Amino acid sequence: MYQIFKGKGLIFQETTLAMSLEDGQQTTGEAFTSQVMIEIEGRSVLTRFIILPKAKGNRTLLGKDFLSSACLILDVKNACWYFWYNPTHKYPFGEELDTPSIAEMSSNTCQLREGEVVQKFEEPGFGKVKKHTWGKRNVLMTR
Repeated sequence: MYQIFKGKGLIFQETTLAMSLEDGQQTTGEAFTSQVMIEIEGRSVLTRFIILPKAKGNRTLLGKDFLSSACLILDVKNACWYFWYNPTHKYPFGEELDTPSIAEMSSNTCQLREGEVVQKFEEPGFGKVKKHTWGKRNVLMTR
């Protein structure tokens, strides 16, 4: 996530944050923070994104600070959410998609320069390599 935001030009500040772990332990850790505009059902909310560079395989979480500033109420029992000022208009929770992580995607793809060609080959430990074209970009995918 950090690399995606950084690639889009977001400016991050390096900081040290105090954190409470799930077991109640207190710790401090290195973090990068940035203000990001999130749009949800036509409403824009400025929120602080915190990137923990040492965390591996984690997903993006929107915490209670975001829920509060976006005026969101979670109705876990009924698997929906709504804005506090309009409790009759409820939105169902989205499906959790089984998508690969950014790390998995970036380890399986690379970009070729215009005009480059790749031949199919097999090498122990690498599997088959195929060239795919998406739009004007050539992408290598391993299996």
